[in-house]
Amino acid sequence: MVLNIVAFVIAVRWGIVAVAFAYFLRAYLVFPIGQWLVARLLHLPWLTYLRQFVAPVLSTAVMTAAIVGLQSLLGDSLRLLALIIVNMIAGAVVYGLSIVVIAPDLYQGLRKLARLALGCLTGLMGCYSIRLLRSVV
Repeated sequence: MVLNIVAFVIAVRWGIVAVAFAYFLRAYLVFPIGQWLVARLLHLPWLTYLRQFVAPVLSTAVMTAAIVGLQSLLGDSLRLLALIIVNMIAGAVVYGLSIVVIAPDLYQGLRKLARLALGCLTGLMGCYSIRLLRSVV
């Protein structure tokens, strides 16, 4: 929080783009420290902890490549709103399929979590504790 404020105060004289860059730079410089501390608190080796990020990062890279390719393919043929909608749908589909291919166990866990959440929406009272116990046991 303090680093954000300091970075913003320094960058504000160069405009909003500089403030955004300062936020980005602060986040990337501080991220490894936070992740190292979490790994220590969990008593895990740092690399073991960081392995959980591999599938989402790879899926994000595949999704980004697909969206950039789609935008260059479509060019100016669509209005801006239509292009945004097409990119959102394509990005979600590509990301989802990438997770299924790269980390099927993660996908299965997400499916269980989604089923739990949808089940809770239908029977709101007491569903969390009962269904959570069923999924754990």
